[in-house]
Amino acid sequence: MENAVTVLPELESLVPRSNVTSTSTIPSGEYQWVIYALVIQLSTFSVLGSVGNAIVVYIYSNKKEKATSNTFIITLAIVDLLTCVVIIPFTIVVEYIDFKIVYDALCKTYFFLITFNVPFSMFIMVAIAFDRYFCICHPFLGIMTVKRAKILICLLGCTATSLGLFTSLMHGMYEFNSAFNPTPVNDGFNETSTTDYSTHHIVSTTKAKYSYTGSCGPNVIIISRSVRMAYQKFYSFLFLVSFIIIAVLYALIVRFVVLKRSWRQKAKYTNPPPTGTTEDTAIDDGANNEASAAIKTTKKDAVKNGKDGVSKRTQRKHDKSKEKNQSSNLKIAGMLFVVTLVFVIAFLPGWLIAHQVLPANRLIFYMYFLYNVANPAIYAFMNPIFRKDMKRIFNCT
Repeated sequence: MENAVTVLPELESLVPRSNVTSTSTIPSGEYQWVIYALVIQLSTFSVLGSVGNAIVVYIYSNKKEKATSNTFIITLAIVDLLTCVVIIPFTIVVEYIDFKIVYDALCKTYFFLITFNVPFSMFIMVAIAFDRYFCICHPFLGIMTVKRAKILICLLGCTATSLGLFTSLMHGMYEFNSAFNPTPVNDGFNETSTTDYSTHHIVSTTKAKYSYTGSCGPNVIIISRSVRMAYQKFYSFLFLVSFIIIAVLYALIVRFVVLKRSWRQKAKYTNPPPTGTTEDTAIDDGANNEASAAIKTTKKDAVKNGKDGVSKRTQRKHDKSKEKNQSSNLKIAGMLFVVTLVFVIAFLPGWLIAHQVLPANRLIFYMYFLYNVANPAIYAFMNPIFRKDMKRIFNCT
């Protein structure tokens, strides 16, 4: 359960070098049963997640509509696909050999990948929450565009990469040798040796500075313990702040929608229906920051009719397009909120184990990989257009 240190790296009690997960403290029969069950669990996640996320990437990358929501969904699916194809199988091997990876570079690579994955997914969900908030509550600000979304994703990827590199430097196959004495021993014969007078043989007393442990785990060779502790606090704080931001933004979206509907109900009984494009109509039309075709159609019809207002037919078409755009936007926000909620639920058991609130358990801890498998199912369940695209793919095959 080494990567509990990755999910929340302040706890070193869940690594193979501690007695919490040492195989010597677990009966061999029980240990083998847990490992076999873990292999089956993670293999199932890997297969289902690889197929599902590959379908998501294919469908959304072939959509003609270039929307910010599609950009973020494709990015999430690519990260999930990487996890299911590379990271989960890597974890299966690492757990099966009990973190005896042999090579230091391979040990660091594993911790880089598994640390890069989780924060990057979390950062993208924070970006999605901001995107939905500005798209629904402040559509005319035009803050989030497809180009800006791609730039933001690159910046978030660089940040997650930095976290992965830093964490990888805190792990390895070597550790500092506590028996190492940097001060040479001066015995009158040699600064680094002693003499065995019975055989007149020189015996070396210098110890190696670093010793090979044979197990991939945390060390303080590159990153000092004080820096490590500071990083651990920052890492935990980063996750907590991200969850709070997501919760606040979605709460503001819900509040906006409720107040908007309440205002509409009051306006429906107190004011006559509008005959032109009002400010409220414009705001509702802007609910989808990629769709303004209804407004353009209204203007063209107004010029064609030679009037300052719009025809009743155009107004009805305008209202219908407005309601469709708003409804679609809210459905996307609801779907992505469920994605975020599933991430929190899947991540929570591992977070509690890392904080020693729950006892260490490999099967429960690695349930956080379920998040990478669940997203395609969420899209299929909550998005009828996605279901139609899936049916079209399978009918063609």
